[in-house]
Amino acid sequence: MKHYFKNLLSRGKGHLPFLLILILSVLLRAYRLPFLTTFGGDQGVDFITVRDMVLYHKWTLIGIKTSIAPFFQGPLYLYILYPFFYFFDLRLIAGAYAAVTVSFFTIILLYYTVQRRFSKKAALFAALMFGVSPEFVIYGNTPLYQNFLPIFIIASLYLLLKRKDHFWKYIFMGLTIGLGMELHFMNIVLAASVFVFLIFLEKADLKKIISFIAGVITGLLPTVIFELRHNFLNVHLFLDYIKTGKTQQDYLSVINSFTKGAERFLGGNIKNTGFLIFILFLYLIFVWKSKDRKVCSLQILGSIAFFTLIIMGFFFSVFGPEYYLLLWIILLILIPAFCFETLSKRSTYIVLFMFIIINFSGTFFRLNDNHGYNMPAGLTLQKIEKSGEIIAADSQEHPNFNVATILDGGTRSYSLRYGVLVYGGLPESVDNYPNNNFLYILARENDVDVIDSNTWEVKSMRPFNIGKVWNMEDGVYIYRLDREIK
Repeated sequence: MKHYFKNLLSRGKGHLPFLLILILSVLLRAYRLPFLTTFGGDQGVDFITVRDMVLYHKWTLIGIKTSIAPFFQGPLYLYILYPFFYFFDLRLIAGAYAAVTVSFFTIILLYYTVQRRFSKKAALFAALMFGVSPEFVIYGNTPLYQNFLPIFIIASLYLLLKRKDHFWKYIFMGLTIGLGMELHFMNIVLAASVFVFLIFLEKADLKKIISFIAGVITGLLPTVIFELRHNFLNVHLFLDYIKTGKTQQDYLSVINSFTKGAERFLGGNIKNTGFLIFILFLYLIFVWKSKDRKVCSLQILGSIAFFTLIIMGFFFSVFGPEYYLLLWIILLILIPAFCFETLSKRSTYIVLFMFIIINFSGTFFRLNDNHGYNMPAGLTLQKIEKSGEIIAADSQEHPNFNVATILDGGTRSYSLRYGVLVYGGLPESVDNYPNNNFLYILARENDVDVIDSNTWEVKSMRPFNIGKVWNMEDGVYIYRLDREIK
């Protein structure tokens, strides 16, 4: 036993640099989490669904509508959130805790994958780069569908690069890709790329191809069941969207999305770094001739994914930088592999540390920014939680009420609605504004903006009086509008 613990301690010391990287990564993601994480309208809808799962066991086979078209994501994201909301009593911060936890395990898996398939030094750089990248830090403290995807991409790459050529490898690789697609449909890029890779590069036999497809279908099972039960609703919505003919982009739009993403994920949010990384990517994928078979596999996969993304870019009008996520993860592995194989030791560390410093600086100098996705200035998750508590208490004496906001375009304020529900308030449905006697609304200090607002939620209350106002600080106020009963 003594010898066992001695060996365990010895192994632990060997991974001490990674443990320090892991601690730094978690600190960057957990820093002032209630103030800096995102809690917007889409998340409000998702969290209400998870709340119904926890309280009433209302299980679902469908997720939120996609941002690019009127078809729906799979429900895996909601089921990942479920245990966090269950154990943290439905608190708003549970979603952010889920994001930090998933990011924590993603870094571990990235380190393990690169160490096993390439080298320990390359693994340390890849983990550190992921840990300090401005955009990956936001991915690690913000609960959104696509933010949970990297762990599934990395698991798929681990299996793809695995030497053991067994049909179970293809089943599990298909499963991780299918689960990734269930989480966010952008993972179809990886599915298509791996499928082409297996057929034309690996020349996999029919048994392995079938195993891979079976794994993908298994991962997509909730969506498949939903489609069968609802006459292929998503398929019809997708085909109708394609038929509209409003989806095409030009070459510049596709390249611009890539360079913006490179700037955010790998370039420290520094202007023009995205284009330099784009040139580096082209060199690593299409020019560099590596001696390592696994590197060559990644290069080929990256090239297939790149052309797949270009082709898909002409079919989707909103094809943002996050859709290139697979390429950023491939680059996290290829950059250190290239440096350690091609450059001198000194040049290698200069290049890699330059990447680290640029990205850490980009994260550090925006660490206190409210970088909530689509959140209005001054509004934070903590403030929404406090507002929900105030409204729930006040509504005890003012029943038949609803909630809204004029701080941004999400006027029905699903995030605030969830905050009220958590504290026992029961706002009416989003279709019932004309029949409510009270409306709690988030707005700025100028009450004239509330009185003169043309949003349907406010107009449907007229005539009304401002019954009470709460100052939530940072330019955010709660107004209670009391309908004048004739």
